[in-house]
Amino acid sequence: MKTHQKQHGGVSFLTLSTIAAIALGGGYYYVDTKADTRAQQAVEKFVAEATSKGANVSYGSVDASPLFRSLTISDFVIKGSDTEADINIGTIKVAGFSLSELNQDYEKVPTKLCLSIDNASVYLKPSMVENDRDMKPFVEILGEKIEFSSKFSYQLDEESGDLSISSTETVVNNFSLNTEITLGNMAWIAELETDGNNENAGKSLGDITLNALSIQFNNTGVVDNVFAAAIKETGQTKAELTKQLLAELESTQGQVTSELEEGREELETKVLTSIILPSIDELINFVNKPEKLQLTLSPTRPITGEDLMMVMFMGKSKAIELLDIATPVVKAN
Repeated sequence: MKTHQKQHGGVSFLTLSTIAAIALGGGYYYVDTKADTRAQQAVEKFVAEATSKGANVSYGSVDASPLFRSLTISDFVIKGSDTEADINIGTIKVAGFSLSELNQDYEKVPTKLCLSIDNASVYLKPSMVENDRDMKPFVEILGEKIEFSSKFSYQLDEESGDLSISSTETVVNNFSLNTEITLGNMAWIAELETDGNNENAGKSLGDITLNALSIQFNNTGVVDNVFAAAIKETGQTKAELTKQLLAELESTQGQVTSELEEGREELETKVLTSIILPSIDELINFVNKPEKLQLTLSPTRPITGEDLMMVMFMGKSKAIELLDIATPVVKAN
């Protein structure tokens, strides 16, 4: 009898587990299907609007996953005219929206979001180059077909109002650029609506501050391409062009040193000695070995729009003050 009771209990547990799994699976299928449908409708609306404006836009598929809070669009293509570029994107992935947002008639801007573009390319047509003289050097450096990927993300700390932004842009066989930035007084973006009804947003733009910045350039071929284009244009060798660049930097370095020897005010001396001269040294290092170049700002206090305006209107003295506040550091390799 006891044995029968144990078996019965085991079967009951298995049955309940199976029912729960089916219920959860069915529920997720319903939610996932609903998410896919809404996502499909949103993308179709975008395509329809773009088409009405003369663009030739198409895509392969749309998949929305509430479980992973993401939306993926595959094989996104924009066909340009004879004088416009063709853009092909293997996948566009947006992550960070919540399931509850699927039920809203309008959506507020998410406080956290990540956008990824992979296996993408831009094709610059010969007619574009023929009709635009400024385009020729660009194509000589990057090529007619530019393959790239991009990742952009941001996160808002609603308590502090700080917005952290991160991006990585990669142009295949040319370069990558990594950027990290922190902006202050950004809590207001949590109230922005995606339907464009944001009349009061402009009032907060003037309060934005720059709290931190880091930009890193990684050379994966673009420097050689620039030299190749310059060699073709000038007839000089790479060694000769490099020597010219170094001479210009060393000349600037000599001018700064001369200014210091002549005597400058205490703050200007500090900026020239601790910021300008070390930055020139690092640029010289990069010219000799062009691999990585990084700029970081770690301000002693948040930099405001008023700081920048003061530099514009009051010139050198305010620029020196702002450099002292921003404490920029340039680092090669």
